[in-house]
Amino acid sequence: MGFSITGLAMGDNFEKDINQVSENLEIGFDDITEVTDGFSMRIEEKDIAFVCFSEVATVIFHEASLLDQKLYSQTTDSLSFEYYEVPMIFSYRYVRDCAQIRSLLSIDGETIYSLGREMKEELGIKRVEDRVVKLVENLTEINILRVSNRAKVFRVKLCEYKGPRTRQSEKEIQAMLVERRISRSNSHDSDLFNFDNY
Repeated sequence: MGFSITGLAMGDNFEKDINQVSENLEIGFDDITEVTDGFSMRIEEKDIAFVCFSEVATVIFHEASLLDQKLYSQTTDSLSFEYYEVPMIFSYRYVRDCAQIRSLLSIDGETIYSLGREMKEELGIKRVEDRVVKLVENLTEINILRVSNRAKVFRVKLCEYKGPRTRQSEKEIQAMLVERRISRSNSHDSDLFNFDNY
């Protein structure tokens, strides 16, 4: 059959607290149970996910339709990923400081799109499926094909989020990113007129 895995990796383990993950992403979790005897990463129920904690990070394995929602943490680096051996679909989307810095989709060995500059973690890795595994492992210390028994894993049912809302809206994020770009370009301009350099 091959592996069929979709998920979100985040560079924070949120103190291995499932409630902190829920609040960070503003996603509701219900029927929370700790998994102690291994789990299947093939998830076909739209409302079921597995939240996996390493010592440094978190990976959420979820059903494929959740990928379309472009989930990411606004407080830490995030990597959405898709790893389907049959059919051969591999993708990843890396978000840092609320800005997408890299995105790639490969189907049947053909790159459909590749946006952003290649990250150093990708260099020297030709096969996209190997890149997916390596990028997640670099960020989280979790190998998505062989999750360690030392990882703390919870099975959750996704539901409506009813907690406090603190995430920035898309408009606020876009305004912040534009302001950041303007600030960077202005700092470069000021260097051009710094006569102390001559």
